[in-house]
Amino acid sequence: MIKINKQSCCGCSSCMNICPQNAIKMTANNEGFLYPVVDKTECVECGLCEKVCPFEYEKIDSDAISSFAAVSKDNHQRMASSSGGIFSVLAKYIIKNNGFVYGAALSIVLN
Repeated sequence: MIKINKQSCCGCSSCMNICPQNAIKMTANNEGFLYPVVDKTECVECGLCEKVCPFEYEKIDSDAISSFAAVSKDNHQRMASSSGGIFSVLAKYIIKNNGFVYGAALSIVLN
């Protein structure tokens, strides 16, 4: 069963989504941050929640060559975005060059 340390939990819901017993629910604290709450009567201690948690697994060294960061130069676009506005910039460029753009959304139901 996942050991919940609220200082290192990012609220990603990975543990809830992987749980085969639906024993984990994300619950908001008084500040609105989501944390996993485990129903111990439903948990079968399979360990999947610990394996998927980005703070519980052992970090493996990577041979990553480089990484990049970017933001939109348009201040309005940047402030209206959760990605620094870069998604809109890249999507417009791809569409302009006859490419395709797909998106996804996550909706979390609070208990």
